[in-house]
Amino acid sequence: HTVGIENATGSQGVQIHNGTMSTVAFSATSIYCSNNADRDGDGFVRSTDCDDDDATSYPGGTEICDGRDNDCDGIPDNHASDDVAGASCLPLAFDISETTTCVLQSRGSPVCWVGSYRNWVTGLAGLSDSSPWNVVGIPGLEGLVEISVDDSYACGRTESGEVACFGLIRSLDRRAGGADVEVRWIPELTDVRQISAGLGRVCALLETGQVSCLGHLPSSTMVGESGLWGYDRAPIQPVLVPGIDDAIRISVGETSACALRETGEVFCWGEADYGQLGDGVETYCGRALVSGITDASDVACGYRHCCAVHSGGQVSCWGSNYSGQFGCQRSEEDCLDVYRTPFQIDGIDDADELDIGGSRYESASCVR
Repeated sequence: HTVGIENATGSQGVQIHNGTMSTVAFSATSIYCSNNADRDGDGFVRSTDCDDDDATSYPGGTEICDGRDNDCDGIPDNHASDDVAGASCLPLAFDISETTTCVLQSRGSPVCWVGSYRNWVTGLAGLSDSSPWNVVGIPGLEGLVEISVDDSYACGRTESGEVACFGLIRSLDRRAGGADVEVRWIPELTDVRQISAGLGRVCALLETGQVSCLGHLPSSTMVGESGLWGYDRAPIQPVLVPGIDDAIRISVGETSACALRETGEVFCWGEADYGQLGDGVETYCGRALVSGITDASDVACGYRHCCAVHSGGQVSCWGSNYSGQFGCQRSEEDCLDVYRTPFQIDGIDDADELDIGGSRYESASCVR
């Protein structure tokens, strides 16, 4: 409450504000009493503000998953379209790399946490554990509906098909300079249906069914063809991957990438020294259809291997098995280090989707 005197030239009065009394000079003759001030400066006075001590809570505000009623509808952390408390805290999407996890909050803004000493996605340094207290919000990004994470950068897609990347952008785009960590929209990528980030590149599945990739890698990895460009001459524009115009899903690994086609076939490109293309051919790099797969419903790629889910729920993998990621041990007589054509995983016949994680030293495949 505030009590004082207005328009009493040369007069003094007593002002009481929040229990504190002080003597002040006034220039008026009328007495006033007010308990309807905007104490938190959010543009709403106390009579209309549900919490006049919190500038993040006001009528029509945006719920931001902070345990408070930001929009003054009587329900904390709910969506504007429902009355479920805490619904705005549920993630829209998440992705994990070897060192980084990023989650999209309900309003489409990413938060990330790290487990490495130096992480370029968030700009954090000196972190030696994966404590959740290392969560960092990425300012300037909202409205994302998908996120894909690599160790040095991450990219997100909006519902309208635009793409933004953040982190160590110079590992993705050789034009980048200056600040180590930044947010950059990729204007050359539009009408994007899905994104997938891998080592030094991000690929986008376009509405046309084509796949376009941007990165700072030689052409052998980017499009599966050697000799077009090297590390120091990577194109500054995204390039279309030849031979694919009917993709419905993509997955980018560390050394190769694959696309699931409308026909149920799987098309792969990139390096092939460990059989990553799945066509049985011993070569350094290339583009090829994976042998014998015509009914795939999902595909995923890791460091040097890829897997696909069949329509019947079985799972087949090809590439490196050095970490036992095919479900058999290298010490077993009939288990190989490298499979250049698909190998069906034993004991799985009801898989719905799959994912691959790990690094060049350890790798694993998981299904649901």
